[in-house]
Amino acid sequence: MEKIKVSVIIPVYNTENYLRACLDSVVNQTLRDIEIICVNDGSTDNSLSILKEYAEKDSRIVLINQKNAGVSVARNNAIAVAKGEYLAFLDSDDWFELDAMEAAYSKISQDKTDVVIFGVKTFVEDKYHHDGNIEQIEKCIQGTNTSDDFLNLQTLVWDKLFKTEFIRKYNILFPVGVTVTEDGIFCNLVQFSGAKYSYLNKGLVNHNDFRPKSATSEFSDAIKAHLNSFKYLFSLPIFQKQDRKLQLRLVNKYCGGATYFWARINDEKYLEILYNDIIKTKEFMENHYTQKELKKLKNYLKLVHRIKQYKGEFPYNLLSKTKFRTFKQFRVLGIEWKVPLKKQT
Repeated sequence: MEKIKVSVIIPVYNTENYLRACLDSVVNQTLRDIEIICVNDGSTDNSLSILKEYAEKDSRIVLINQKNAGVSVARNNAIAVAKGEYLAFLDSDDWFELDAMEAAYSKISQDKTDVVIFGVKTFVEDKYHHDGNIEQIEKCIQGTNTSDDFLNLQTLVWDKLFKTEFIRKYNILFPVGVTVTEDGIFCNLVQFSGAKYSYLNKGLVNHNDFRPKSATSEFSDAIKAHLNSFKYLFSLPIFQKQDRKLQLRLVNKYCGGATYFWARINDEKYLEILYNDIIKTKEFMENHYTQKELKKLKNYLKLVHRIKQYKGEFPYNLLSKTKFRTFKQFRVLGIEWKVPLKKQT
């Protein structure tokens, strides 16, 4: 093989039902000069057997087997051994279009950038749902994008190709111990390091969006992840060097994620725990940013509004109904009151 143009990194954990389709989409890429780094993250199903089967048939597959340590560790271990000129990331329940790597490699090589962002096709329950990124990408191409449009593109890693030399030069890795939002943090660090971007408004990756009917615990974890993300970023010197307006836009973005998932939880036990987490986050924010700055953050204000609604703090108790509580709690003149609610029929 000539020089390896792209290292495709696939972390794998218990995805035996989707793994073959994922691997087929990579081994059959029209761009042949690639390596495929599969990291089995302690799977307990037949995923490892499937990986070994494919590795025996295709010498381009590099198989790493590790104890379960999470997706960030898996991707970081793959980055350490990657030999490709560029890095691509793919989740093991998603799949690439067969010309994805050829199209992305051609674009980033031509533009001589550090990152190329391409479109996403999203599937829900195996049915095509919508194209993602395309609208923001078109704005970026036309030069009419806003900062928020750009930030919306800095959320995922599997819709991008990254220059390996750039990632290693700035020692950019996935945050170990951070879940759900690890992609966004990685992309934030790429942005902070001064990456140059190019855009390809073509859907090259197909994403399975799993939406279980009941996922309270997952929603709870997602809220905690979003709350912890900007605290994690704030602990990094490179974040503190960024323009204050950019910091606040990122904070607002992560607050938006927390607000979104809060509205989908109806379990009192989880809400009470999360309420305390959000209060701590609010205190953290007030210690690092002024009230004038915070009042401009719409998603942050929505999050504060929701927890005031939840506790029935005046005047929110008069403006909203409490759907899942057996009582309404509110505070007047510093005194907390509880009023029993009628049982819903």
